[in-house]
Amino acid sequence: MKFKLNFFSSFTTYMIMTATAVTIITLIPANAIDFKADVYSETGTQSIRENSPLNPSNRFNLNEEEFYTRAAITAKGSYKDSKGFVKFEGIYAPVDFTRTSTESSSKKDRTYLKAAYIDFQQEDWSAGIGKQFVTWGSGAFFYPLDIINYNRDPLRPLDEAEGNSYLRLSSYYFEYFTPELFIVTVPERSPYQLMKAKEMQLVPKISFTQQNLSGFFFARLRGSKRPLWGANLSYVNSIFENTDLTLYVEGILRSDREKLSLETIDNSNNTNNSDTTRYPAMLLGMQTRTTFTTTKWIDGIIFNYEYFYDRKNWSKQEFNTFLTNPLLYYSQYSIFTNSRSYNFFSIFLESFLYKDLKVGCGSVMNSNDNSVLYLPEISYSLSNQNARIGVRAIIFTGNSDSEFGTYPLNNQILGYGELTF
Repeated sequence: MKFKLNFFSSFTTYMIMTATAVTIITLIPANAIDFKADVYSETGTQSIRENSPLNPSNRFNLNEEEFYTRAAITAKGSYKDSKGFVKFEGIYAPVDFTRTSTESSSKKDRTYLKAAYIDFQQEDWSAGIGKQFVTWGSGAFFYPLDIINYNRDPLRPLDEAEGNSYLRLSSYYFEYFTPELFIVTVPERSPYQLMKAKEMQLVPKISFTQQNLSGFFFARLRGSKRPLWGANLSYVNSIFENTDLTLYVEGILRSDREKLSLETIDNSNNTNNSDTTRYPAMLLGMQTRTTFTTTKWIDGIIFNYEYFYDRKNWSKQEFNTFLTNPLLYYSQYSIFTNSRSYNFFSIFLESFLYKDLKVGCGSVMNSNDNSVLYLPEISYSLSNQNARIGVRAIIFTGNSDSEFGTYPLNNQILGYGELTF
């Protein structure tokens, strides 16, 4: 019955959205509507680490190949003082790294509607409804404030991340700040990260901008549970003639850990969450962007650094306990939650040696065991920036008792192309 109700609710929502979109498009003059389409395709291969304790002898039947396509269509228009925006986006992955095309159709197919939403804006207010991934914070790699989105694989492009269904109301009446309210439906998770029934969450948010400083504050309200609080601050300034500096800090305070404690194993599945325990997380980051106007072989350099800390993550002792019997606690495992702190670096060169050629590399280091994840990438834009092709890789390195050294993969190599029209 619950499945039927959830399906009926989602189906009804999207039918209302579609009817609203059709109505808006019908009422707005044809020459006032701009349509845009985007298609992204990717194929790749990965090297499986056969001796990984997380996937011994490829126990979980990981695939060595993938093919993936994402397509989106958007329509935006204006009529008198009103503006509207409609977007539909879907993903088709007949073969991915975790499921082959020859497996049983009863397994979850990665073909789904990733986004479907409508935004409507007046001079003093705006509203949005649908399913959308909402960028929640300033981070380049880590997103500790992201508490309203459904699913994001940190090793995948941000454009692929999936959001929840929500209703948003925003007011632009005030000069220096913008109050917003999000009503979000999200799957409730047990301490073992298993999806349960959907729950409704209220997320009031206040954003502000004052010269070079901007930020927002928010709370997540979940019935009788204690609120979750978070904030983001960002500062932008020019430190040299051709160099801009961005500094940002994010913080969040949770009342539950949502991850099994392995400091004391007592087989009781106790998460050690007391009513007085708090689990803070924070992100400190900086970005510099330098442009060169007279140099012919390079147009710019972008450098990023982030320090990420999360109290709910496993300590080194807990991760070592996990490695003693990883299959028993496998449901608790997820990448980038196996150390209390991480460091992220990246540097990219724009129009390097050839116009519109971008070359760079990022890296993530686990502060507990010094294992490192490398993220090299090269891309080329063409057709007046309306098309892009590239190759990127994910390389896992570390000792046999480290997070990235025990990861089920040695590396992934991915080629992609994107076309906007």
